[in-house]
Amino acid sequence: MSVPSDVRFLSAEVWRSVFDTVSTPTWLADDDGRIVHANVALAAHLGRLIDSLAGFFPLDAAHADDRRDMWPRWEAARRERRSFEATCRLDAGRGPRWTRLDLRPLGGDGAPAWVGTLADVHDAVTARSEDEVRRARDEWRATRPLDTLFEASPVGMAFLDRDLRFVHVNTALAELNGLPAHAHLGRTAMELLPGLDDGAFAALRHVVVSGEALRNVTVEGETPALPGVRRAWREDFYPVRGMDGEVAGVGIMAVEMTPQARVQAALVESEARFRRLVDASPIGMVLGLPDGRITLANDAYLRIVGYSREEFELGLVDWARLTPPEYLPLDVRALRDVEERGHSDSYEKEYERRDGTRVPVQCTIAAFEGDSGQVAGYVVDLTALKEAERALLDLNATLERRVRERTQQALQLQEQLATVARSLPIILYAIDEHGRFTLSEGRGLTDLGLTPGEAVGRNVFELYGAEDGVLDDVRRALAGEEVRSQQTVGDQVFDVTYAPKLDASGRPDGFLGVSINVTDRARAERSLAHRNEELRRSNEELERFAYVASHDLQAPIRAVTSFADLVAQRYSAALDDRGRAYLAQIMESGQHMKRLVDDLLAFSRLHTEQRPFEPVAANDVFDRVALRFAADVDDALVHVTRDDLPTVLADAPQFDSLLQNLVSNGLKYAREGVTPMVRVSATRDEAMWHFRVTDNGIGIEDKYFERIFVIFQRLHGRERFEGTGIGLAVCKKIVERHGGRLWVESRVGVGSTFHFTLPAP
Repeated sequence: MSVPSDVRFLSAEVWRSVFDTVSTPTWLADDDGRIVHANVALAAHLGRLIDSLAGFFPLDAAHADDRRDMWPRWEAARRERRSFEATCRLDAGRGPRWTRLDLRPLGGDGAPAWVGTLADVHDAVTARSEDEVRRARDEWRATRPLDTLFEASPVGMAFLDRDLRFVHVNTALAELNGLPAHAHLGRTAMELLPGLDDGAFAALRHVVVSGEALRNVTVEGETPALPGVRRAWREDFYPVRGMDGEVAGVGIMAVEMTPQARVQAALVESEARFRRLVDASPIGMVLGLPDGRITLANDAYLRIVGYSREEFELGLVDWARLTPPEYLPLDVRALRDVEERGHSDSYEKEYERRDGTRVPVQCTIAAFEGDSGQVAGYVVDLTALKEAERALLDLNATLERRVRERTQQALQLQEQLATVARSLPIILYAIDEHGRFTLSEGRGLTDLGLTPGEAVGRNVFELYGAEDGVLDDVRRALAGEEVRSQQTVGDQVFDVTYAPKLDASGRPDGFLGVSINVTDRARAERSLAHRNEELRRSNEELERFAYVASHDLQAPIRAVTSFADLVAQRYSAALDDRGRAYLAQIMESGQHMKRLVDDLLAFSRLHTEQRPFEPVAANDVFDRVALRFAADVDDALVHVTRDDLPTVLADAPQFDSLLQNLVSNGLKYAREGVTPMVRVSATRDEAMWHFRVTDNGIGIEDKYFERIFVIFQRLHGRERFEGTGIGLAVCKKIVERHGGRLWVESRVGVGSTFHFTLPAP
């Protein structure tokens, strides 16, 4: 049977799916003729492993003389995309043999461009007579290996022209349709098989129009083979192209998928899935014979023993040779268990890998179904487990050593603590959940009339039953509460700390305690508290006295100054110069006494007249203070300015007094010939506002920075600068009452900056 002339090129997918099932040596090749896919028959014919044929060109194995003659013809056929036939001496591993090569171009796009076949014609070529040679050659040509391949395929195959008329049908497809092959020729698929669903014909037309192949198309319907029975096929449709490259028709490959066929296909697929599962398993799996031969091994097993798949296929992997002699008795015993009860217990052994190293494994052997005598082996690589075991043993040894060291350290520390406790005036003790002492150490025990260790085993509730304060703290500690308190036992006072102990479940399990005898300190604190109370009362009495005295002194001072003023007005002319001088001294001293009493009264009012703090606008307070110097400012005698000032939390009258004193001082202590200038500014400092009152006055020496804030302390005589020495002491009291700080920075002859802080609202 020959291929019709208008069907010269077959799709590569058609041949790849078919030729693995035939016995003719066949291959698919790229544009240069190099093999991209080969069947087992070709590998056997050439005496090579099938995986080694990739990229191989059979002409490369031809005798040099034959290759020299054939190569130009092959290059011409390749360029013109036409069939190539040649007879040559081919080295097939058994010495040169005469072989017939047949290469034909494939249609469609894709890597395979040629399909080739081989036929051994050695006996015919080496026949004695020319007639025998010619007859053998004619017989080979008559067989047309590609036609034989097409006809012998178990897959249904056919070629249809552009009108979907059958032009070529193999026996397998004719049997599927239930009609002789010749009954198909010249008839369309629609008229020959009207029982098929319309989708099949639509798919065929799509291939003709688009030139695109359709794969795995499900076709269902009835055929003359089984009238009235609905059947199903899985079909591939490929464009068949002519010499001009245009679509000349459609190639069909069909496999029946009726229930029986589907069951068979499912079994094949199930076996394939099982094989993939076996290959993907991390556990080594093998089938073999008791003598050591292995017939099947998955990739995991080969990785364990260090052999490649090619080496396994060459028969180089034998479990008996892989097993060191000392482990062979274990294998023998396992095989005996298989004979007796169908499987062995798991056991450990070692394999000697291809590189000579050993690998620890766990093996289990079981009988394999059938009469082949084979057994199945399951092998687990124990390398990681053994390394983990070694690491765990090393870790256990390290931990045990550390535990011993830590235990020894703990014992030494316990002894050291006991030694320290015995030498210090403290008491260390531990009490269990029942209130019993389990530890009692420390020199401080002598203050309670006890010796170290004497209280161990005794109950705290019995030992201190009369000390209610002590027992209340003990009960809190036993309930899991941390306790810090001061306890009085007899005439001794102790600072105690109880730290609860917890068991594994987190529940209280007694407590640890430390007691320090603070009897002397407690007595001193009581004495100090008593003195502080007396001092507080004394200060209050002094403040009341200062207030009363300054208030009561104002009347006589006013009387003295008033009468002195009247004498000066009415009797000044009757006095001589000395009398008038005495009178002036009386008047000046009276005025100074009045200022002193006024300032002292203001100082005392800091404690007696206090207001709650409230938000106060510093701009408003400054402006009121500045108005008091308005006359001098208007006459350009002084300059008083400010930046934009914030709102602070303050006692408004005291804040006014603070600014009044600081601005007044800045103007008072001026340099001769220099116009006094005072500027007030403020910046934020976290929760406080930082004020600066800067002047250009005479300045202050560093050594007086603290002294100037002490009441009644003056740096200059009244004849130069009048004052009482109370103003800055008042400022300091006001700032400290507000939780702030007052200090000064100054340079003599340049000026001073008084800093103070007040809280922000």
